[in-house]
Amino acid sequence: MIRTNSSIPKLFDCLWFLGQKLQKQLRSTWAEVIRQHILPKLPVRELSESYRKDRGRPTKNLRTGLGLLVLQQMHDTTDEETVQRLGYDLRWQYALNVSRTSEEELYLCTRTLWGLRQKAMDRGLEEKLFAVASDGLMRAGGVTGQPQRMDSVQVKSNMRRLGRLRLLGRVNQAFLRSLQREDPEGYGRVGEEIRKRYVGGKR
Repeated sequence: MIRTNSSIPKLFDCLWFLGQKLQKQLRSTWAEVIRQHILPKLPVRELSESYRKDRGRPTKNLRTGLGLLVLQQMHDTTDEETVQRLGYDLRWQYALNVSRTSEEELYLCTRTLWGLRQKAMDRGLEEKLFAVASDGLMRAGGVTGQPQRMDSVQVKSNMRRLGRLRLLGRVNQAFLRSLQREDPEGYGRVGEEIRKRYVGGKR
């Protein structure tokens, strides 16, 4: 059985035990942005195709799982920290629209998180998750995707030509070459695999 939570607020809000000032303060944080602009747009349907509806145990909540993957990348947490944040951090719970009273929603083991991430990668959802998150942050911040003047946004042409991943690779390559030139000792401490990937492994 496949489970997904609704993006519609629950009948009993998870903030019922907080006073009005604390509720207002929480709703002014990044958690509200995730809850309103990113969570409803996550590619749950695509991920659900990795699971069978007629056999096996019920899945964990797929919308919550995909939201966790987004939050993990945003906050740069380990898998262990990520599942703990789901269980104990009110901001994460509010952002993911889960109830603090249900262990079924709040508990997730690291193995389940690993499996969820692998299934998302197998479906090629990485770029879609990135797009959903970036578009949601743009909407929340009032930033539009309208064409901009080239003389005021110099990186736009490179972004359009290279794409996000290749542009990030170029940035890493430029940084490592500068480090190699300016601080050879520091460059020598960079892992060999990273050096080979971006600058050919030369010391």
